[in-house]
Amino acid sequence: MGLLMSDESPSEDVPSSSAPIADNEEFPEDVWDEELSELVLDIEAATMESESSVIPPPIDFDRATPRDVLQRVLGLISSPSSRHYERYGEYATKDMEGLSALLMSCLRPEVASLVESHNTSSVTQVASLGGDLQYRGRAIYLHMVTLPNGENWYYIGQSWNLYHRIYNQHRNFRYRRDHISFHNYIVDRSTKDTFVVLATLTKPVEKSDLVLNVLETWCCLLFRSLPKATLEEWLGTGLEEGIPSLNIALPLDTGDEMASKTAFELLKGSGEVLAREYYWDVKKGRLRAKPAVAPVPKAVVRSVLVGEGRRAVDFGSMAEGLGLPDQRPVTCDNVL
Repeated sequence: MGLLMSDESPSEDVPSSSAPIADNEEFPEDVWDEELSELVLDIEAATMESESSVIPPPIDFDRATPRDVLQRVLGLISSPSSRHYERYGEYATKDMEGLSALLMSCLRPEVASLVESHNTSSVTQVASLGGDLQYRGRAIYLHMVTLPNGENWYYIGQSWNLYHRIYNQHRNFRYRRDHISFHNYIVDRSTKDTFVVLATLTKPVEKSDLVLNVLETWCCLLFRSLPKATLEEWLGTGLEEGIPSLNIALPLDTGDEMASKTAFELLKGSGEVLAREYYWDVKKGRLRAKPAVAPVPKAVVRSVLVGEGRRAVDFGSMAEGLGLPDQRPVTCDNVL
């Protein structure tokens, strides 16, 4: 989600950086980035003042239940002054009680019990939650990634087909290679990982994409898997430090490029070394995703030997029939 983040598995050791992180290195910024940064600052300055007087007071997270956190999320997105009101407000206020009941029914009882016991930082208890990873429906999941030094990271995501998401994407190194994100960046340096199912959306609902975004946001807050600044905005200050988060952008902002770029900039000042390394690798172009559409390949005309009959097959006539330019035959020896 978002820019080089939203959106996995041979393990590799975490490389030991011989050079310091280049936080202070200078490199050319393009004009678009400068204009965008100014626009972001203007938007934040304009909204912070108007929202400060209407945002509900912070909750005591150490005593809060999952329902308490959910009510705060729904209250915030239902406020007309919230930047999320235009997208979520009308739907949330249409039937607040019904939406709350729906979301509560999605959260697995085992997950709710763990949250109420305030042990979400216990990787052993979180891993024991398990869940059906073969489920081919809509779900919110937690991916716990362990580095060679024993450090653990949380990533919370959503999927319309959980099985496909886990086995065909997260655990497919080619997919990770072609889809640059902070999550994949850490997974490729890990030695162990565990998936846990947090919630499932089994009922047919209106605007299920919005429901999944709210459900994922709620789960991110329950497990404190968001940047510190974002957690403080939604839960209040004074939160105990939890497991480091691989989530960068708020799930409510899925599809919002401006919000994603703003969230990405938070990595620059992160207290986590790997987060800052990822930030500078992206900014300096050291990480590049594979193009979504591969260029049209040039016609290759070859002469090869067919095993059966040991007869040479000339593909030149095939190229000519397709209207491709004449090229001399190339044998396998020429291209290796």
